[in-house]
Amino acid sequence: MRRSMIGQFHGPLSIRRQCELVSVNRSGIYHHSKGESDFNLSLMRQTDEWMLDDPTLGVIGMVDQLQGSGFACKPQAGTAFDA
Repeated sequence: MRRSMIGQFHGPLSIRRQCELVSVNRSGIYHHSKGESDFNLSLMRQTDEWMLDDPTLGVIGMVDQLQGSGFACKPQAGTAFDA
């Protein structure tokens, strides 16, 4: 809502000053998130379903599920399984 109040045609006030007045970070004015791809969204939904079905799945179980579904993956470095 407040971001929509910021514009380049608001008289002599700079974008910086407008942001200060409505307490909005300037980075939020210039940067627009692309959002997640449809592929990532579907993958996240699938992993959520697996975790809800079996909350004890863990890292290795999730890797097994992903590999079983055709994804090439392995546990990320830095997990407890590297010790």
